[in-house]
Amino acid sequence: MLDFEKELEHYKPCPDVEDVEDLVQEADTVDMPDLIRQMIEEVNNGGLS
Repeated sequence: MLDFEKELEHYKPCPDVEDVEDLVQEADTVDMPDLIRQMIEEVNNGGLS
């Protein structure tokens, strides 16, 4: 039978996954509401012709 506690002691996460998590969390992504809000602000401020 497996001893899960012992197996967990040997567990090491894949470094690639950790790197991707950091990149995703640090990314300054823009979603649709942000884009629409920015476009409205530009129109209201005369930024678009």
